[in-house]
This record gives sequence, C-alpha cells and structure tokens, in this order.
Amino acid sequence: KALARWLEKNMDRAMPKIVVHDMNRIYSYEIDKGATALDLAFQLDADKALHVEHVYLNKRKSPMQLSRVLRNGESFRFTYNEERVPKFSWLNIVKTKYAREALIKYFEIIYQEIH
Repeated sequence: KALARWLEKNMDRAMPKIVVHDMNRIYSYEIDKGATALDLAFQLDADKALHVEHVYLNKRKSPMQLSRVLRNGESFRFTYNEERVPKFSWLNIVKTKYAREALIKYFEIIYQEIH
C-alpha cells in the first residue's frame, strides 16, 4: 500500500517532459509530454487559464485548438477574455493532474455558489 501511495504522489515526476517557449523565445517551460495547450495555460497561471481564449503556436497568424497536443520546441502565445469561463468539456482536454485539479476546484466553487 505504501508503494502505491508513493507512486500516486510522485507519478508526475516520472513522466517524460518536453520544453516549449514563449513566442519571443525568452522563456522556456517544461511540461509533460502529451500535454495540451490548455494544460500549459494552467501551468503558467491557473487563474488566467480560466479565461484563456486562444493559443497561437509557432508564430502562426490563426489560433489553434486549446486541445492541441504540444510538441517539443514549439513556441506559444495565449490570448485571454475575462468574459470567457471554463466549460465542463475542458476536463476532457486537459491531461495533467494540475490542470484537472484546478478545473475541478473551479467547478466546485461555482456549484457551491449556485446551491
């Protein structure tokens, strides 16, 4: 049982990582291989990620899907809209534990406010 608990707590550290860069290639960020653009938004700033609208990858002029799986070495830029709120479908997009927990926490708070 102790091994199972340890593995559960430390599994994130065992995941292979990739490195992505901000659009100006000034900053680099390490994230789990297989993570989506939405996962990265939550890793950078969970509060802002709740209002993420678009992601632009590799200096493209048109936005990509937030569900897009990131590749090693890509560059990114996010745009935000304070009026945008998370959708339950985002839980199907995120792959990282941190992003999933942040979304669940948000939905729990909203549920408590409604009831």
